[in-house]
Amino acid sequence: MMSIKVLLFSFFLLSIGLHHVQAQTQLTEPTHRHDAAFAIVIDQNTYEQVNEAVYAYRDMLESTELLSTYILADQWENPSHVRREIQALHEADPTLEGVVFVGDIPVAMIREAQHMTTAFKMHEENFPREQSSVASDRFYDDFDLEFEYIGQDEERPSWHYYRLTENSSQHISSDIYSGRIRPLEEGRDPYVQIEEYLYKVIEDRRGQNELSHLLTFLGYASNSECMVAWASERIALSQQFPRLNKPGNSFRFMTFGMDDHIKAHLINELQREELDVALMTKHGSIDIQHLHGGYAPTHDMRQYAERIRHSINRMQDAGSSEEQMENFAMRSGIPTEWMHHTSPSDDFPGREELDQRGNLYVKDIDNMTSNARLMILDACYNGSFHHPENIGSAYIFNPGNTIVTVGNTVNVLQDNFPYQFMGLLSDGVRIGHLRQPVNTLESHIIGDPTFRFHTTADKDLNNFIRENRENPEAWAGLIQSENADLAAYALMMYKEANDPHYSDLLLEIFRTSPYHTLRKEAFLQLHQLNDENYRKALTHSPRDPYELVRRIGSRWMGDQGDPDYADLLVNMILNDLFQERSARFSARSSLIMFESDVVDAAIENALNERPEMANREMARRYLTENNDMNRQRTTDWLNNIRDSEADVEDRTMSIRFIRNSTLHYQVDTFTALAKDQSEQDIIRLTMIEALGWFTHSTERERIIDACREIADDTNNPDGIRAEAEKTINRLTRL
Repeated sequence: MMSIKVLLFSFFLLSIGLHHVQAQTQLTEPTHRHDAAFAIVIDQNTYEQVNEAVYAYRDMLESTELLSTYILADQWENPSHVRREIQALHEADPTLEGVVFVGDIPVAMIREAQHMTTAFKMHEENFPREQSSVASDRFYDDFDLEFEYIGQDEERPSWHYYRLTENSSQHISSDIYSGRIRPLEEGRDPYVQIEEYLYKVIEDRRGQNELSHLLTFLGYASNSECMVAWASERIALSQQFPRLNKPGNSFRFMTFGMDDHIKAHLINELQREELDVALMTKHGSIDIQHLHGGYAPTHDMRQYAERIRHSINRMQDAGSSEEQMENFAMRSGIPTEWMHHTSPSDDFPGREELDQRGNLYVKDIDNMTSNARLMILDACYNGSFHHPENIGSAYIFNPGNTIVTVGNTVNVLQDNFPYQFMGLLSDGVRIGHLRQPVNTLESHIIGDPTFRFHTTADKDLNNFIRENRENPEAWAGLIQSENADLAAYALMMYKEANDPHYSDLLLEIFRTSPYHTLRKEAFLQLHQLNDENYRKALTHSPRDPYELVRRIGSRWMGDQGDPDYADLLVNMILNDLFQERSARFSARSSLIMFESDVVDAAIENALNERPEMANREMARRYLTENNDMNRQRTTDWLNNIRDSEADVEDRTMSIRFIRNSTLHYQVDTFTALAKDQSEQDIIRLTMIEALGWFTHSTERERIIDACREIADDTNNPDGIRAEAEKTINRLTRL
């Protein structure tokens, strides 16, 4: 029998939620009332088929996780229908902390919001909308985002297209966490998959499994295959997971180059019964994990020959210049003549065998028993839950112990921090709480978002996070914690306290903390503040012990555009000319954002300070060739942009290049073009959108002023004024 308290709570919900009845959404209320709530959102057909498993999952959440659990079921029309119900439930019960989408829940395909991804920049006009849109559950869990409905996909009825409006928040700040349990399709019963998965979740929670065994894997071409980056990450992870260094626990590191047959070794590792977490950084596709793709270091001469042949074929197909072909031959130690005597790529001998050996496919996952409870898939497209066959879903519906994967629905930037706060998994924090503050448009939890590891700690951090999400002062005392990720999480939460000394605190931590992840978090928060202390931190970043900080610092110097940073970037390259490939690549890429003459002077200054440098002339050639290439590229872009007679496609493409390479010293040119009412609308629109990427530029205020002028001028078309408003919002609300 229900208690009087539960009956009163039910009456309260019904009294303020009449729209549930009107919309015919079936609301099943919690059977127990706790201080926190959760919702299972499920389609009606799945609910009818697996209701016993859903009730068992609900009962586990209420008894073990102490989450009052609602069930919302309907024949959902579109994402807007689902979103209305979630927001109404949140208004009725503000303790709602998360949701899980089970079965055929509509997918929001987001357009005009690429700035909220880490890397995705596909041309929305030139590519089909099913490819150039981002499947994203931020539509559901971030209530401040505003969208305009475009329409339903003709071939995929669960896909619905939306555009982010100009009046919306232009940055992600999820109000709740979310997860997806969407079955695979080809040759599988969807209801059996969901039912078996839910019972697996229940059984795992009964096991009270502590985090004691972790595996990391680094795939080919990840982080420029830089061993310095890999070694630095090892130190950072050791600080995040200090308990794994105790006897009886394990902390294993693998890279693609350890063996020619690394795929078999990786499968064996993933099948270890005791494995808890797998952190996998590599390239990916929707249904493929690219491990080494035939590029592993090898002692097999036949494989090496096939690798060389494949590289030559790719260069031929791409139309590489004669100079590029000769340089490749010289680096590879092969005769130049070989560059012109190969078979077409389609006839590449041994290609299929090499692909099978170097890639992990959905069918491989089907035939294995993956036992890592949690897998972080730091790769492009592996989290594409909306596709019939995808890597992230394949792992959770595998018969093994995998409960959750975290992956991305489009491509993702490698120069970020995919394991942010993950050390708190050891303290029993739910994966939803850890991912909620770091969500991007493309990132998703696949599986149960309430998943956590067991902990014997006295303090329940899940309750502390929930109770103090709106109380930043409560986190102040934890910033000095010896738990590196708890201190980092506290530092992030404390930013809302409006402490006038917050920036100084961040800079002090960045300069003095022994913890890699805590310094990185301080750096990230300073980046969001974008103040004078942030610029001091940028200057300090090349000397930080953490390679990732050095790498992102070099990228952020380019985003800032202060000419003084050109000297720092050139010195970074020279200081680690042959060791630190990942940070060196980032520094070299940033140099395109500075005037070529400024970079030339920086090169001369740096080399003049190193008269004893043994390979001085080679270093000069390396840097000047890169600068000459950048000079030619930017000259071509600017010529196209300025030429009103040039092909529109060429002009828009050149404008789009400056989204990645923000040429700060040309802002006068760009804003003049954006304001020019004699220009074609498509050129102006593309330019105004591109200016929205100058978020940390030294010229940001001038861009904002120009966009305000455009937005206020009623002679401009509505679309152009709206895009100007969007750019203003992007640049003013960091």
